Amino acid sequence: MSGNSDARRDLLIEIGTEELPPKALKRLALAFHDGVQAGLEKAELSFSNLQWFAAPRRLALVISDLDSQQVDKTVQRRGPALKAAFGEDGCATPAALGFAKSCGVVVEDLQTLETNDGAWLAFTTTE
Repeated sequence: MSGNSDARRDLLIEIGTEELPPKALKRLALAFHDGVQAGLEKAELSFSNLQWFAAPRRLALVISDLDSQQVDKTVQRRGPALKAAFGEDGCATPAALGFAKSCGVVVEDLQTLETNDGAWLAFTTTE
């Protein structure tokens, strides 16, 4: 979808359960609601309304106007300083190799990031 948030849908989540005590229904439904809401916010998925329902054998949520996909975002990771990333012979040091491996790429796929503090290896990706 690449940053397009026009695709929004309603979502019903229903959990069938064993008999729940009537006195615990509101507390359980609110915990379910709060957990799903926190997960949606962490995933940066917006919605217009989240309503809970509870009965002795089921908990349910209706999420209105939920984004059907997360918006693409660019993430940049900064690695070791260039002076620590390459030896005098120009070969990558263990610091550069380790950073590249943690990014899932080879050293040649890394970029250089110039800052006021110096030059660094960096990796940029879209999530």
